[in-house]
Amino acid sequence: MARMLAEGDVAGRWTDRSPMALALTLAAVNAGWTRTETVTALVDPGNVGGGHVQARRLSGRHGAGLRARPAHDQDRLVGVLWERAVVRFLTAPAAGETPEVVAELAAVRQAAHDRPYLWGGQGGPSELLVLEALLDVAVEAVTATPTASTRQLAERTPVVHQTVSRALARLERAGWVELVEAPVGTLAGRFRVRIPAGLPAAAGVEAVADRVGELPAPRWSSTGAHDVWVWHGLGRVAGRVYDQLTGAAPLGLRTLAARTGLHPATVSRHLRRLAAHGLARTGIHGWTRGGATLDRVAEVLEVAGTLDRRAARHAVEREAFGVFHADFTARAGYAVQRGLYRPDAPHLPYGTTPPPGRHAPPQAA
Repeated sequence: MARMLAEGDVAGRWTDRSPMALALTLAAVNAGWTRTETVTALVDPGNVGGGHVQARRLSGRHGAGLRARPAHDQDRLVGVLWERAVVRFLTAPAAGETPEVVAELAAVRQAAHDRPYLWGGQGGPSELLVLEALLDVAVEAVTATPTASTRQLAERTPVVHQTVSRALARLERAGWVELVEAPVGTLAGRFRVRIPAGLPAAAGVEAVADRVGELPAPRWSSTGAHDVWVWHGLGRVAGRVYDQLTGAAPLGLRTLAARTGLHPATVSRHLRRLAAHGLARTGIHGWTRGGATLDRVAEVLEVAGTLDRRAARHAVEREAFGVFHADFTARAGYAVQRGLYRPDAPHLPYGTTPPPGRHAPPQAA
C-alpha cells in the first residue's frame, strides 16, 4: 500500500480512483496513522496514489482532463474517506498477515481438539461440527471474522440449518463464537472465532491412551460432510466415533470415549452400528476401521445424495427469498412503515402445493 501511495496503480488493478483512495485511507487507519497524517500524505503532489484527492476528473461541458481540487474540497473528501475507513476498521478489523491468521485459527482448532469432554452430551457433536465448519470458512477466507449463513454451514455438515442455528447459539454462550454483525436481509451474519476466556485446562487424553501403546494423534473431523452421517443415516454421533478410528492401531472403548467426550455406553452402541455396516471391526486389543466405504453404506441406507439435494433446495430458497426481500424493501408508504404490509411467502418447488398466504382475503360464505 505504501508503494501504491507513492507510485499509483502501477499494476492496473483499479478501474476507478475513488475505491483506490478509500483503500489507501483504510491502510492508513490500519497502520495507526492520524487523520492529519493521512490528509498530508494524500494531498502531497509527490504521492501519485492520492490523485483522486488532489484533482477531480472533468467531463461533459467542462472539457476533459483533471482540475486541481481547492483545499476545502480536499479536506471534505478526506473526511468522508476517513469516516468510511474508520467504520470499516471497527466493524471488520484487518485480518493481518496470512501466517498470523492461520496460526490464530489453528490455535482455536487445537484448543477445541484438546478438550473432547466439552463436546459430549446430546448437542456436543453438533456444536463441534458447526465450529469446525466455521473454522474451515475462516481458513478459506483467511480471516478470524468469517461470514456465513446457517444454510452455508449446514452444507458443510450433516445437520440441518435449524440445528446449526441452535449450535451457534450454544457456541456463542460458551465463548467460542461471537456475533460481530447480525444477519440483515439477504446478508449473512459475521462471526468472530476465538478461544473462550477462562477455558479449563485440557483433560490429558493421551494419559488414557498410554494403556494401549503408541497411538496416532487424535483426529479432527474429516468425514463430517457425508451423506451417511445425516440424521436418517447413521447420525452425527456415529460419525464422531468413526472419525477417531484408524485402520492400524486398535483403540479401546475407554480411549474412544475419552477422545470423543461421549459416554462409554454411547460409544459402544454406535460402534456396534458401525460394525453392522462394515465401517468398524473389533479385535483383541480394541476397535479399528472396517473395509466398507462410506459411499456404499450411504447407498445401502438410501441416503446417498442427501447433501446435494439439500444444497439444491438451499439455492432455490435463496433465490425465492431474494425476490421476496426485494419486493418487500422496494415498497414504501403507510403499510410498510407501520409493519402492516405482509406479502405472501414465496412458493418453493418442494413437489407439493404450499398453503395459502396468512393474509389471504377471506372467502365469501
